Amino acid sequence: MEISKIPGWNDTPTLAHAQKDMECISVLSEGKKYPHLCYLPDVVISREMREFYASHEPVSAATALIVKSIFQRILGNFFLGMNKVKVPVKLFGDETEARQWLSKYKTDVVSPRPLAVFAE
Repeated sequence: MEISKIPGWNDTPTLAHAQKDMECISVLSEGKKYPHLCYLPDVVISREMREFYASHEPVSAATALIVKSIFQRILGNFFLGMNKVKVPVKLFGDETEARQWLSKYKTDVVSPRPLAVFAE
């Protein structure tokens, strides 16, 4: 399942967005756990959002986060270490590497269509 910010959407993500994000993924995946590819080139995730994602019941088999800069990658890895997540999560700067890593977590079911999140 691919997750990305809706083009042109410029709000700062909030805890309410994270909650809606998880709700949408749960509904679309019909309770099945898929590998998730998330595009976060310019999204800043707040502490409360990180804590929510880390503590929430997993809705994915694994998550690859594509970030834009090495700074985001370093900061993201630091926060992943601070918030123990329940499924494998890894940050990437390259989509091909992310897809290759996610292929280890493929399920035998077909993922639903891509999902755009952080919408109202």
